[in-house]
Amino acid sequence: MTRLLAWLQKPIDLLLWIALAAGLLMMLHVTIDVAGRTLFNHPFEGTTEIVSAYYMVVAAYLPGPGSRATTGISASTCSRCA
Repeated sequence: MTRLLAWLQKPIDLLLWIALAAGLLMMLHVTIDVAGRTLFNHPFEGTTEIVSAYYMVVAAYLPGPGSRATTGISASTCSRCA
């Protein structure tokens, strides 16, 4: 299993960097939209659609393999279980 994870580490890292870039682009896009709307009374057209359809999807789902490969994901419904 360790060999498989070592082999997959570069694609996993690439997905993480793509997700980070999407997050940065999303912040810039929204900032430009707000600044344009506030300062020039001319918002950047299609910001809501582009952010929700592309940036958020990429930023939410691409880092998933990295978190599963390094720590795993667990959930507990018992607040007093240790």
